Amino acid sequence: MSTVELCNLEDGLFAGQGFNDCVVHIILQAAVAGLAIVGVLVGLVIIRQLPRSRQPITLVDRMRSASCALLFLVSLAEFVVSLTTTQVVSETQGIGGACIAAAAVAVGFYHQQEVHRSLSESMGLKLWWVLATVAQVLAIYDQKISAAWAFKGAELLLCLSATAAYLVPSGRSGSTAEPPLLAEENGISMVGRWARTLSAREASPEEQVGILGWLAFTWFTPIVDLAFERDKENGKLEPTDVYPLTRKNVAQRQLERLDRQWQVELRKPQPALLSAMTRGFFAEVFSTAWVKLINDVLHFVGPFLLNRIINFVKGTGEEAGEPLWMGYAYAVGMVLSSGAQAFLMAHYFQGGYQTGMRLRTGLILMAYSKALRVLPWATPQPEEAPPEPQTRRCCKKTPKKRPTLPTGGMGQMTNIISADTDKFTFLMPYFNLIWSCPLQIVICFFMLFKYVSFSLFAGVVVMILFTILSSTVAGKARKIQAEAMKAKDERLKMEVELLKIVKIIKFYAWELAIEDKVKELRNKELALQLRYKLWNVALFLSFSLSPVLVALGTFASYTLVQKRNLDAATAFTALSLFNILSFPLGAMPMMARFFMEAAVAKDRIEAFLLSPEEEKKEVKEAPKKEVKPVKAAATQEERRSGAVSWQVYLAYVKACGGVPAVGAFLLAVAVSEGSRNFSDGWLAHWSGSGGASDGLAIYALAALICLVTGVAYSTTRVLVGQRGSRVLHENCLHALLRAHMSFFDLTPNGQILNRLAEDTNILDYNLPQTMSANIIWFWRAASIVVVCMMVGWYLIFLMVPMFFLYAKLAKRYLPATRDLRRLDAAARSPIFSHFSESMHGVSTIRAMQQQERCMHTNTARLESQMEAYYLSNTAARWLSLRLQFNGTILVGAVCILGIYLSTNKQVSAGVMGLAITYALRLTDTLNQVNRESADRETQMVSVERVQNYVTNVKQEAALRIPHAVPPKWPDHGNVTVDNVMMRYREGLPIVLNGISLNIKERERVGIVGRTGCGKSSFLSTLLRLVELEAGHITMDGVDISNVGLHDLRETVAMIPQDPAILTGSVRFNLDPFGAKTDEELWEALEKAQLKPRVDSAGGLDSKVEEGGGNFSVGELQLLCLSRALLRRQESGGLLLLDEATSALDAETDQTIQKVIRSDFNCTIITIAHRIQTLLDYDKVAVFESGKVVEFDSPQELLKRPSKFQALAKEGGVAV
Repeated sequence: MSTVELCNLEDGLFAGQGFNDCVVHIILQAAVAGLAIVGVLVGLVIIRQLPRSRQPITLVDRMRSASCALLFLVSLAEFVVSLTTTQVVSETQGIGGACIAAAAVAVGFYHQQEVHRSLSESMGLKLWWVLATVAQVLAIYDQKISAAWAFKGAELLLCLSATAAYLVPSGRSGSTAEPPLLAEENGISMVGRWARTLSAREASPEEQVGILGWLAFTWFTPIVDLAFERDKENGKLEPTDVYPLTRKNVAQRQLERLDRQWQVELRKPQPALLSAMTRGFFAEVFSTAWVKLINDVLHFVGPFLLNRIINFVKGTGEEAGEPLWMGYAYAVGMVLSSGAQAFLMAHYFQGGYQTGMRLRTGLILMAYSKALRVLPWATPQPEEAPPEPQTRRCCKKTPKKRPTLPTGGMGQMTNIISADTDKFTFLMPYFNLIWSCPLQIVICFFMLFKYVSFSLFAGVVVMILFTILSSTVAGKARKIQAEAMKAKDERLKMEVELLKIVKIIKFYAWELAIEDKVKELRNKELALQLRYKLWNVALFLSFSLSPVLVALGTFASYTLVQKRNLDAATAFTALSLFNILSFPLGAMPMMARFFMEAAVAKDRIEAFLLSPEEEKKEVKEAPKKEVKPVKAAATQEERRSGAVSWQVYLAYVKACGGVPAVGAFLLAVAVSEGSRNFSDGWLAHWSGSGGASDGLAIYALAALICLVTGVAYSTTRVLVGQRGSRVLHENCLHALLRAHMSFFDLTPNGQILNRLAEDTNILDYNLPQTMSANIIWFWRAASIVVVCMMVGWYLIFLMVPMFFLYAKLAKRYLPATRDLRRLDAAARSPIFSHFSESMHGVSTIRAMQQQERCMHTNTARLESQMEAYYLSNTAARWLSLRLQFNGTILVGAVCILGIYLSTNKQVSAGVMGLAITYALRLTDTLNQVNRESADRETQMVSVERVQNYVTNVKQEAALRIPHAVPPKWPDHGNVTVDNVMMRYREGLPIVLNGISLNIKERERVGIVGRTGCGKSSFLSTLLRLVELEAGHITMDGVDISNVGLHDLRETVAMIPQDPAILTGSVRFNLDPFGAKTDEELWEALEKAQLKPRVDSAGGLDSKVEEGGGNFSVGELQLLCLSRALLRRQESGGLLLLDEATSALDAETDQTIQKVIRSDFNCTIITIAHRIQTLLDYDKVAVFESGKVVEFDSPQELLKRPSKFQALAKEGGVAV
């Protein structure tokens, strides 16, 4: 029998006003079976890798197995009976029975696999049994197939019993068995053996809650209550309050699953990170896909019921032949479908963000593990020779050209950890839009064709044009974004370097030059960002405005070409479908942006993972340790409590350009959104008054205004936001370079890098978008309230308590999400700190074979951040679910009130259609209002953190004080130290305790003493890196405490112990201000005997790689000597040497000493570790415990028993 004959489709797919019930029944049963079978196949691929367990089978497990078996037998019997006689069971019912039988076999087999491996109870099976029960209820309700009540009744009872059995805990403890171990073939394991075991962990409340609590996120409510109570007491959530990760979310599992697939790729001629990620996380993406599918189908119930309600109102029920209760039934259906979507969307996004977090975690750990083994970054990777994978089989095929990783060093690695991996976090919640958007578009077109016929194709033409435009724009945007990321690498690399040598930068008085250099790199980055954002504006507008223009084209064709009047039912059903259509069309630019950014990030991470490694050495296995979250790590960074203050908002507004710039943006938003509201209102009036073609011109004018103002507000948002991020970064950079050295002593570099990388990234991309979206969604929520009130003023009695409940929920929720986001931000700093420390000390880590210990520490810190991040996303789901139910109540109230008033013709069909259309948006609108408000509050924390550095970090004294010193000061070099006492900061012990010295003009004074005696501290006081507790220091009669810092430091030549080298040119490292001529630079290099080396490298503009990697240690110190020679030319008053030759060979040491004797006819103060170099000095000062215990000529000190004589003997000097 054919399908047409089976379901009587000769009359068409639609039976009257609805779909053919036979088709609905077959599709429903097939969908239930299909979900079970496909889900089981995917699940089996995963769990079949797990070892079996011998835990006893519980009674509940036996009940579940029995339900599956009995359901199979009953459904199979139903199918067999349908083959023998159609009088008892119809062919349609038999097909449904066959589907359920197949599903019962699949589900039962999967249940047995879970039991035999003692896995924790599958949430997927629980939801499937609920869905199967609903399907059976609908099947019994269908009057056309209700002849065999025995079969359907038995199936329903079995489904109910199985559902009940799954709602009861089974008593199994959950799997304690571990997944398969990491592949270690040929010694290419990414993580080593430390990740083989997953120790018992504290259970998360999420793992212990029942299905109803899981569906409603009630397990998160205690966190909300705790944060709210703490906030009332001016407190905040602490790291110890955060729930532990579930066993499925722990970092080790994510690393293992991704690394296992990456090892497979490394055996291929052309390894692909995308393939490894796909295989590793496909099951999770698939598990959220079916939730999205059901939600998408339910999304179209609203327009269908809207059409029925408008027709009911227009015909007043009785005239249309429908009883009044049918209208109320439509309203109830609208409420139920909206409520179901609330549950589905909350759990869809929860699963998406969870998958993104897991993928990001795996990538970070893989990148960190690789960084511990990769060759030095200074080794460039030529583009024409892609890096070979670690393990590769012989293959004649030439590998394709791969993206290469620029030699960005620490800047690039920081960018990978902070920005590139985050791209996948943002992508995964929207990954299923790849198929969901086309599906929604197809269903929209299918339903639109039913209502507007061939006029739809006019809208299709408009959409095709926008699609072509958007694809062109997306390609250009992706190229620009890749360039912007490279520019960001360069900027971050410079900032990492300046933090590493900030003390030397202050010694040289280079703060302003370095600040200008970073600003130059930042401006280059922002210029590329601006181009990228403007292309994204075009991409956004091409989709967000396309529904308006598609509707215009459709209605124009409907009224002008088909010569038909536009009635309210057709207009608002079509408008509701266009609103649904606006989501996939509006989501496409966002999805395209996420995919573009993720693709660029994937290429960069892949290139790094394929970069050459050092030869592997045998490493002894370290003891196994349990990975516990480092709760104390985040407490090292100060976190504020309470709401973000209005001063922070004011600072952001000021940075964005003040009231004029923000006012222009608000005006553009008001006109743009107002024109949208006017077009909808005009449509209601036009369709309610007959829908003749005369009203089309005004509707077209409103659409044109929407287009123009949309361009205006989007462009203004980009420009205003760009200015804000630039100003805040510049202020933060300036505050850091002017900060007192005690700030850098107390603050880990990771915390500072968090401001310059993560927080700056939020200021660049996220915050401007969130602020504008916040304003827009508030406007739309207000417009919905106004339109709904047009149905009847009685709704005010419902709206007041509804919005009171909304405000109460939002107020209770805000402290939790704010504190969790702050915990998340604070927990990122220890990750950056540990990563920075590991990369700077990677040679030592390898030499001491401490890779496993470092991996352990990195994983623990990452898990601490994951806990806060996961709960902060859960907070959004917790509130959105409750707000969506709030909106669902309003939808039902509008529908019921409209139907009631329609009996007395007190409401028109046009107003009713507009009100329901807007009310249907309220659920998403309130959710967006809440989401954007929470995002605004949490992203403003980034402004707060950056502004905290600007306003609260202790600054050094003034750089310049006019007329404080005479010209050419110091021209003699007399230094008097009078009873100096110094401590590094309040609360610490005295470091220099009553030091007094009198150093005369052109004397050469050496300073010696054991480690910790105060030698380097003395030089810090001479250059005022630390201010004095008591006493005075004068140079040529001028008290240096009254001199500007740059006036002081620019007059002193210095050669530090560690050469301060910045990535750039030789010229920039010698003279960052560009004040010297080429002749002066070459002269200094020649005197330092470095001219031949620089000349052979390419001259003054030759490149100096990160850390001076292309120069030897001796050459770098000679470069510092050249700086001192240039400074000497300005004033020869004083030269400081801080163990400048301690790490050099004897030959280079002699070269430096020779230049100092011949070219520095000035006062010299030297901290020396080689006593031999001080024997020809005029004086030697011996320091001990912060005091000067001896001060005389070295010859005199050697003649008598002295501490200097003891040090000389230890140094091998003949006494």
